Amino acid sequence: HGGMVPRKPAALEHPVKGGPPPRWAVLFDGDCGLCRRAADFLRRLDLLHRVEFHDVAADWEGIHRRFPRLSREACLTEMHVIRPDGKALLGFDGCRALAFAFPLGWVFIPFLYFPGVSWVGRKVYRVVAGGRSRDGCSLTSP
Repeated sequence: HGGMVPRKPAALEHPVKGGPPPRWAVLFDGDCGLCRRAADFLRRLDLLHRVEFHDVAADWEGIHRRFPRLSREACLTEMHVIRPDGKALLGFDGCRALAFAFPLGWVFIPFLYFPGVSWVGRKVYRVVAGGRSRDGCSLTSP
């Protein structure tokens, strides 16, 4: 062992040398009062600043440059959550995945992945999202 330098455990190594830590991204409809309130709530949960929030209605050009495979219409229809590995999750699945980004969410992870929760969560998300108009949202922010 004499001259060997101990190597950091793999879990502590950053996947991109010298770059910033990978971040989550939340894409939401800023013209929707409910969506703005949801994004504000999520920002408050982001104690470790792991998530970037992007208003699709206000900054589609910047979002499209960064995530060229996404469509504006799809992003305005359902909240999109982009994991640090680049995978996009929509609606309830995106909300559920964010539990991994927020320390307060870690407590809920076992419940969120319990059998049947995804089925109910997706139904509820569709009902709420279905109440929004296609040109924005009839729900206003206070």
